[in-house]
Amino acid sequence: MSKSTAIKVGVTDFYAAVATLGTDGTTVTYGTPKVIGGTARVGVSVSQGENKVYESDQLIRNNKRAASATITYESRTVSMEDEMELLHGLAAAVSGEYEDGPDNQPKNVAVGWARRMSDGTYKCVWYYWCTGSKGDESDETATDAESSNTETYTFEAMAAPDNNMLRRRAVCENKTAMAAFFASVRKSTTGTETPGEGNGEGNG
Repeated sequence: MSKSTAIKVGVTDFYAAVATLGTDGTTVTYGTPKVIGGTARVGVSVSQGENKVYESDQLIRNNKRAASATITYESRTVSMEDEMELLHGLAAAVSGEYEDGPDNQPKNVAVGWARRMSDGTYKCVWYYWCTGSKGDESDETATDAESSNTETYTFEAMAAPDNNMLRRRAVCENKTAMAAFFASVRKSTTGTETPGEGNGEGNG
């Protein structure tokens, strides 16, 4: 198979699914994935864990693996309902109002999105175990509305507590394959991860 020379030309909607750790402390289940908003920008900063191997008093191998990641998501279209549920752990509003404070905790979630490539394929990713927060807010006058500022959300991703996997990735050939990928957080056929993702190895 020839090496792809496709380049990134866009990014899709941003998906999230509530992640719940069972009372046994060993099983993670996921709610139904849903789009929480369009994507103006998404960035990933991966923290590398090191595993240094020594022999005869010399370093013979230094394995670097993706141990965790910080995901920065910018959007103009995340609803208040999704923001309050995922970032503050609040259920549906009472009479259309929410109250939150320091005792409110974000839910654990899986988050995912896809890069649209110039050859028509989509590079898709799910991060299995994340907690989110929202950045500072600012508002502008109506005369400045053309700039349409985005809101910034940060998700801290860690390996899932049940299988020590950080993420699942795939190249989807078209929109139909991409929709199937985001229909479930874990692979729906066998419940196992994409080959090569053991211990969260791989790039962005």
